[in-house]
Amino acid sequence: MIRKVSNFLLVEVFDNSVPVEVFGRSFGIFYNLKMVSIFSNNVSALNYYAAWLHGLSFGGVLGAFLAKNEDVNFSTQLFRLKVTDLKSGDKDAVLDVVEVTEIKTEILKTCILLMFLITCCFHVYYYTDGYGTGSYTQQLNLGRNAYRWFEYGITSTLMIFVLSIMSGVKNVDMVYTLCAANLVLMSLGYFIEMLPEKKSKVICLCTGFYLLASIWYVILSNFYRRISEVEDIDNPNVPGGKREVAGWVKQVLVPMFLWYLSFGVVALFYVRNYDKPGFDFRVYERYYIILSYLSKAFMGYYLAFGLTRPKNKDAA
Repeated sequence: MIRKVSNFLLVEVFDNSVPVEVFGRSFGIFYNLKMVSIFSNNVSALNYYAAWLHGLSFGGVLGAFLAKNEDVNFSTQLFRLKVTDLKSGDKDAVLDVVEVTEIKTEILKTCILLMFLITCCFHVYYYTDGYGTGSYTQQLNLGRNAYRWFEYGITSTLMIFVLSIMSGVKNVDMVYTLCAANLVLMSLGYFIEMLPEKKSKVICLCTGFYLLASIWYVILSNFYRRISEVEDIDNPNVPGGKREVAGWVKQVLVPMFLWYLSFGVVALFYVRNYDKPGFDFRVYERYYIILSYLSKAFMGYYLAFGLTRPKNKDAA
């Protein structure tokens, strides 16, 4: 049922959809639309709520950072190896560790905030169907969403950057490589939806799982190696004791790997079913919307908690 309100079209759908006028005014944006197309009540509602949830998450996390402005309680230094000498007929290199930079707490916090803000903006775009252009509906009708992979390329790379710093990846070139590999991973998700042949989709899918495994092998192996190394160091403040890694840091990485893996599972079922009778791309779009919020909320809220923790009580 559609009725006109002033210069707007108010769309009333019985399946929990939300008036476009109210949504637009809430964000301070006014859309004088001649026609509003609700392409799927469920996807429309999900994008509406996702926009609000990410927007509120941005505000809440920003408030937490401002209220409790603590420095991180783990090392964020990045290094490179430098050759300082050659021995044994130039066959053996003597290496030295050179500090390149230290990632400031403000940079990590900014990455988390941008993750929420950018995602919110994209969901506003989806909910308003490309600000009234119909571009989002057109993408869904073609059985794809190119905009989503562009957003993931930005936000998931911000996440990988923060997680690699947290995990103890200390080589600056490795951090860059992890971020670049994640961009390639997101581009493979894009090509899975864009390429018409199933064989091409399967190749992209297999390559994507390989990249996913490689990225997380580096992150997790560095993480557990650093924990072992730190916990072998004597604690000068506790006679006979050993240093400890902040407890909250240990709880975030494995769940984040599982969240990342869940997106691959959705892509797997998409490739398996896209050419079968009755296939509906909007089903997979809904999965991506839900997983996107849950994974970012888990990481964002957890890191907001962790990054506002005081310095370790046994820190040197």
